[in-house]
Amino acid sequence: MLHIILLILKIVGYILLGIIGLLLALMLIVLFVPVCYEISGKYDDDPEVEGKLSWLFGALKIRGGFKEKKLRARVNFLWFRLFDTEKKDSPEDTEAITDPVLPPAGDETTDIGIDEKTEAERDVIADDAPPITRIEPPLSEKKEKDNRQDIPTVQKRPSPKKERFDSQTSVPESRESLSEKIQKVFARAEKSIDNVRKKWEKLSKKKDMAEKLWNADFVQNSLAFGKKALISILKKIRPGKISGNILFGLGKPSDTGKVLGYASMLYGLYGNAIVLCPDFEKAVFKGDLRVKGSLQLYIFVYWGLRAIMNKNIRKLIACVNHIRKGKEETLWQ
Repeated sequence: MLHIILLILKIVGYILLGIIGLLLALMLIVLFVPVCYEISGKYDDDPEVEGKLSWLFGALKIRGGFKEKKLRARVNFLWFRLFDTEKKDSPEDTEAITDPVLPPAGDETTDIGIDEKTEAERDVIADDAPPITRIEPPLSEKKEKDNRQDIPTVQKRPSPKKERFDSQTSVPESRESLSEKIQKVFARAEKSIDNVRKKWEKLSKKKDMAEKLWNADFVQNSLAFGKKALISILKKIRPGKISGNILFGLGKPSDTGKVLGYASMLYGLYGNAIVLCPDFEKAVFKGDLRVKGSLQLYIFVYWGLRAIMNKNIRKLIACVNHIRKGKEETLWQ
């Protein structure tokens, strides 16, 4: 009985080791198998851009581009197409549209005959109908209305006593309102000055805190670490091959010469890979560019783990959280 249990445990252990080994192999494949990319662009009155990503020796392919003012994308894994924006129309959509069924000729004639009969009947009814007479009101009512309209309306005027009273009381009211206005203006000016002073004090405190935080050792060490990581990542993902031809002109020989001079300062970066053709006579811009390279995902995982284990970066993250929560007073405690 005991040897059966040990045999079962042995089989389960082998299965677990196989699963762990498979997961480890998949992780190594994901981290160290390079992702190849290729980007090409062309400009001749209309821009055209195409991109391609392939991984695991072409098992996964992603294509995309912008051509004829349309975005296109396609994703393939092995022999399966997972996504495609250029699907052809289904046969149901491409079927021929049948002509609508028209009514027979006899129906049209009957409809026309009915319309002609109705029009004729309407003409007969209009001829036989008696003329319409208008009933006018009697002359007495007309005269009463005219007399009512001729009566002038009497407008009431205020009494002179009220006018005098209003004229006497209006002077002190205007004086009081003017003094109140002056007091309100001074009060508003004092409030605005106090607000400006408070804002200036807040800005000065924030400025002092920012200078103190910038000059802190953990901030400077974190910046040095980030610079080192960025340079290392750029070296790994930089393109291995660049080629292109560019024809440009600005319409003025002086401006075109200035641009050519600035571009020649960067000759050490592109070298003979990009050919520049200046046109000193007319304004023109045409060209094509192709970039190819590869990258490995392990470089991002490596620097990410180092950043998590770095004490300076963890302290910087804690300070940022304090500032975000509004706890600047306990920032340096």
